[in-house]
Amino acid sequence: MWHPTRAKQQESDALVKNLGEVDPNLLEPAVMELYSYAIELTKDDLAEQEKVELAKRLTDPSIHRKTMGDF
Repeated sequence: MWHPTRAKQQESDALVKNLGEVDPNLLEPAVMELYSYAIELTKDDLAEQEKVELAKRLTDPSIHRKTMGDF
């Protein structure tokens, strides 16, 4: 059964899993727009506290960010 809170959490988890390793400083402007768009789409469905938690997860220093050499 679909549950809105669980769906929001799954979206946030997927965003952190797929974009968490991306270093936004290395993105070209067009790609940075897509990166930001994906984050904004996810944030639009979240309550304020959930947005704060998502931001903390995306900027967690324990996440290994990919460098240019990783590609």
